[in-house]
Amino acid sequence: EFAETQVEICAAHLREFEADMQARLDVVAGAAETAREAGRQLAEDQMGELQRYLEDIHARVVEECNDMNQQAEAQRETYRTLRENTVQCQATLKATKVSCDELANTYKAKLKEQYEEQQAEMMAKLMAEFNETVAVQRRIIDKIRVDVEEKVE
Repeated sequence: EFAETQVEICAAHLREFEADMQARLDVVAGAAETAREAGRQLAEDQMGELQRYLEDIHARVVEECNDMNQQAEAQRETYRTLRENTVQCQATLKATKVSCDELANTYKAKLKEQYEEQQAEMMAKLMAEFNETVAVQRRIIDKIRVDVEEKVE
């Protein structure tokens, strides 16, 4: 009987211990569930924040890429304009050089023409003066001849 009583007492202690352990396990399981739920909620919150952060970064990257593309397009347009202006300037310079060469040739031709006209006028004046001088000398010679002939007679 004593052994039976001891077994019953041990069994009762064991049941109490089991009940106490079960209660503690239930508390731990509840705490674990609460911790899991809190962890899940925290993870969801952090994932949401991370998602917003990544979306913000993505938006900024897209915006910067768009800005860079616009700047690149503006630079390409500026380059095209500069290239067109350079081609136009080169054509203008070439045309100007041709015009300057033509103008210089025309000016040279006019100067030569004026020089030749002036030379012709000078020659005409000189010839007229020479002819007049010759005529005067002939008159003088004729007068001298007449004077000599009169003295000889």
